[in-house]
Amino acid sequence: MAAAVAQAGDVDRAEALTRTIINPRERAGALVAVSRQADAARACSLIMQALRLDSWQVAGNALAAQFPEVLIVVADELLADRPATLPS
Repeated sequence: MAAAVAQAGDVDRAEALTRTIINPRERAGALVAVSRQADAARACSLIMQALRLDSWQVAGNALAAQFPEVLIVVADELLADRPATLPS
């Protein structure tokens, strides 16, 4: 429902609808769907909310598609403390 409302152009109402979704994974998916219709700053905020609610599976693709530079920084930070390994 939130995705359809966002596609119709009412991102404010769509975001409000996501807050009524109880299941965290479903809410994360709805936030990601709404992010596709939002301006860049709002899309980033919606994707970050989705990341806090559920695994990277739900929001990772949206993050990669809309903000690849952010995903690269996150990956670099996550891998910074790990020793480098050579392929076998």
